[in-house]
Amino acid sequence: LTLQKIDAISPTVLSTEEAVHGIGGLKQMYQFHFAESLVLEYIAMNMDDPLLKIPEIRKALVLAIDRNEMVRLLFGGSVEENTLSYPQKHFAFHGTMAKVNNYHPEVANSLIETAGFRKKDSFGYRMNERGQKLEFTMMSTSHRSIRQEIEQFIQMSWQKIGVKLDIQNQHERDFLEVTLPKRKFPHFALL
Repeated sequence: LTLQKIDAISPTVLSTEEAVHGIGGLKQMYQFHFAESLVLEYIAMNMDDPLLKIPEIRKALVLAIDRNEMVRLLFGGSVEENTLSYPQKHFAFHGTMAKVNNYHPEVANSLIETAGFRKKDSFGYRMNERGQKLEFTMMSTSHRSIRQEIEQFIQMSWQKIGVKLDIQNQHERDFLEVTLPKRKFPHFALL
């Protein structure tokens, strides 16, 4: 790259955030072109949690995230939102995959109320009649700034519907070798 003689580079050399946000002066010196690939970020849920066993809560959380806006803001439109269960280049993809729900915060609010979380505390977070709050924790690796930005976007999205999200990130090795395999994430893991 420093000799300015390379006209193509493997997608494994630069991370998404390096290509999107630029590395030093590289973004001014080179044009970056993105191709569809299997690189994706996804959220794993710990279905052992009683709140996440409630279908209305799970659906509300999905409907409260404006994924198009997240792609626009965080990735500058250089990547595409995946609207199916798997990306088209994934080995398990087939043409009849179910579409992922779109952004509908009003429906998300209605589902949360249907699940019994009608009250709000002094901070605007939802709670049920017993005073139990809709509060979750998301964990990921601490070295990927784009994941932290995704977490913050989701945090702000869920706050709009009265759901509190705490973020706890770990060193990559601890997260991938201990937390994930032993299911030590309380609610969500961003991968």
